[in-house]
Amino acid sequence: MLVEPGYGSELAQVFPSIASFVQVLVAQITCCREQRNRYDRLIGADCNKRNNSGEAIVMARSPVQSSFDAVPMKFAIAVAADAIWTDGRHGALASRDLLLETASSGQMAAIELRAHDGGSFEGWPDVDVATFIFFYVIEGEVSFEMDDGHRVTMGRREAVHLPFLRHVVRTHYSDDFRAAEVRSPGSASPSDLVPLLQVPEAGENGNWEEQIVRNRAELFIRGDGPRAFFTYRDLGTAGVTERRIHIHDGDGAKQPMAGGTGWHNHSMSQLFFVLEGAATLSVEGHGTHHMVPGDVMIIGKRMSHNVSSYSEGYNVFEVCLPADYDTLDQPAPAAMAEVVN
Repeated sequence: MLVEPGYGSELAQVFPSIASFVQVLVAQITCCREQRNRYDRLIGADCNKRNNSGEAIVMARSPVQSSFDAVPMKFAIAVAADAIWTDGRHGALASRDLLLETASSGQMAAIELRAHDGGSFEGWPDVDVATFIFFYVIEGEVSFEMDDGHRVTMGRREAVHLPFLRHVVRTHYSDDFRAAEVRSPGSASPSDLVPLLQVPEAGENGNWEEQIVRNRAELFIRGDGPRAFFTYRDLGTAGVTERRIHIHDGDGAKQPMAGGTGWHNHSMSQLFFVLEGAATLSVEGHGTHHMVPGDVMIIGKRMSHNVSSYSEGYNVFEVCLPADYDTLDQPAPAAMAEVVN
């Protein structure tokens, strides 16, 4: 073997001992494993599973279990067509209950808001007693007068959290305004909250733009959520809650799916609100439901379920409690009821 002059001495300078060479090699292998773990989380662990159309159906799985247990949840479904709207809590905005308070025994609450006409009201409700508030614009526009004199505007599919809302002096909204709010606590007192919802106060730096999750294409990442075949946008809750709560939305399914995700469950509890499109979803012990825009479903930890089909453009915003969880495949139940709604 021919060796260039000086090669041995140069190698000795880079790796003065075999031990140091081994250390570098181990570090490289560890880095590759970490990258592979991230890849597995994004594409799912079972790449051979296919639906009836022959398409690969994989479920994203997190390799890390949360230090927080899931908030105990009962199954619930809020059907948009059956909604009862009330006035008063947020100025002249109408609101409807999304049943999270019932499902969580008062640990949390969620409502949808809508405008009759454009208008305004003072401040934002409950910022002095809440441990967590997530606010998400579904349609229309809202602008906030802040306590430092700035005015900040948000549009469709944009979100903020409690640290921002604490500084709102007045809220203005358009006549086509619709939004959703998720908060904690519901009817429970802060001292009775499960550890998951004892959220630490996030820093408030006065840079309002930094605290808004804008609707920008580069924020959507394929597979960064429960399903590897959807594109998700992180709506910022994991960061402000130290990964106690994760909320995301998507940019819509690129094509319809038939054949289903397959039966599975998660170590989290979840709520999802259908924004666009439609899906058929079955939950063991709770029947099969056809979900359309405005419908909300709440599924507790380890409740087995299957999305048997969804339309092109199907999109949701989804609350995951906690942010880190696993996904386990399950056998199909022996029998399921026909579509309930």
